[in-house]
Amino acid sequence: MAAKKEKERVRFSLEKDKYIYISYYADDKRVRGSIGEAVDKTQFEKGEDELPKKVRTKMNRIRLAINEYEERCRIANKEVYKSDIETIIQECGVSIKERAKSKEIVKDAFRTYAGMIKSGAILNRGKPFKESTSKHLAALQAILDVVPFGQKRIDDLRWTDFAALHQYFLETKHENDVNNPQGYKQNTFSTYNSYIITFLRRTAKSDTGLGWHNNRIYERSDLRVPPEDIDTHIYLTPEEIEKLYNTQVNPLARETLDAFCFGCCVGLRHSDIRAGLTEIINYTVHKTTQKGGNAVIIPLNRLAREIYDKYGRIPKIGLKPVNTLQGIAQKAGLDYKCLYSHTESGKKVAGYFPKYELIGTHTMRRSFATNAFKAGVPAISIMKITGHKTESSFMKYIRISNEENAELMRHHEFFK
Repeated sequence: MAAKKEKERVRFSLEKDKYIYISYYADDKRVRGSIGEAVDKTQFEKGEDELPKKVRTKMNRIRLAINEYEERCRIANKEVYKSDIETIIQECGVSIKERAKSKEIVKDAFRTYAGMIKSGAILNRGKPFKESTSKHLAALQAILDVVPFGQKRIDDLRWTDFAALHQYFLETKHENDVNNPQGYKQNTFSTYNSYIITFLRRTAKSDTGLGWHNNRIYERSDLRVPPEDIDTHIYLTPEEIEKLYNTQVNPLARETLDAFCFGCCVGLRHSDIRAGLTEIINYTVHKTTQKGGNAVIIPLNRLAREIYDKYGRIPKIGLKPVNTLQGIAQKAGLDYKCLYSHTESGKKVAGYFPKYELIGTHTMRRSFATNAFKAGVPAISIMKITGHKTESSFMKYIRISNEENAELMRHHEFFK
């Protein structure tokens, strides 16, 4: 980094013939603020040596703090940024007036951006975004409103700000995620991170951007967070689902259990079952899904019909059903060990756990997809229900062992 002369970097001036201001020319933008001292114009024009000792001491302290930081940047071969200088001189008593416009601050600009998506002012390949996208953006907005990342100017965002945001997601408890009390699940975090990067790209001053900022940090590949890499997710066989269904439970847990077993038979998400508004005609589900907005039609199998007849509707699932379901599964004897490996805080974690401990609301969709696939239902037909767009993403849902796969192949015409 080429050093600039001090007179180009640091400059003290008098405003309104009374107040001393500092101007500093960082590598990205100018910093300007009041040092909180007032002197006569005539006195100031005579030079620093003629100023009161208190004023000279403060000016020298500011200058020294800046020089020390510049030296650290020189040694580290990094640029001197406005946001860092602001922090340093504010610690020395400099008052910086906030003049940022609404589109300069992350949280404010993101709110405007999300509103444009919701109103249709910003399109996705020529089409309006799905309602689920606006819901995700609203959830992310609530986070940006409270974390330091959201208070930053977009042009001042650095890699360290993303690192701090990543740490927030890893350490902050997600109140709606009872399975992950330590922090947000990596898939949720990965999605939010992608939304932020896309937001920065679409609002940048570029050929395709909205021209709100000059920060091209979104081009850095090391900002991206991969989705959770899960090698083993359990599913329940039809026999295990029947075993759960026939387990004696208290009346409060009964409807949650029935809703779970129903979900294992139809492949709807937990959110779709909880939302209701599902029409069943001639034992066939007609539903527009919450997440993708896809219209699905699903015939009910024997167990699903039995559950539907019991209530005359789809049973309701409890607000926090996982602990209830795991307790019932333990009572039903689903305590044999299963291998479970996943990515946690960027590290691969693997181990054997009792099957009941691995049951969650997502087990419903995996059980439906795997059991239907093993029963010979074509993948394309199952994908119409699960909403997967590609066979590769769908096959991640199919949890069968090598032995089960060999058994399926043994009954195929090719191997007879």
